[in-house]
Amino acid sequence: YNNPLALRLILFFNIVATSVPSVLISLNYEYFEIISHQIEYCNELTMSFVDLVLLWSLCHFDKKENVSTIIMAGIACVVAMVQLAVYN
Repeated sequence: YNNPLALRLILFFNIVATSVPSVLISLNYEYFEIISHQIEYCNELTMSFVDLVLLWSLCHFDKKENVSTIIMAGIACVVAMVQLAVYN
């Protein structure tokens, strides 16, 4: 990827979006349990879509060896969506 600032911002967003639910759970488990799960699942879904966008910008899809990478990224998106659907 050509822009290291964008990758740093994505990494920072991932760290913050993961830290907020853990702080909420530390404060009051019973009250913030549902909210923290929702934030975590949405973060996972968002990060899987960001991974797909980065994969799309990095790979040339006419090569045969990239098929497994595309399948793994697709599985990550499906797992994130299924977790969000099951929890709700």
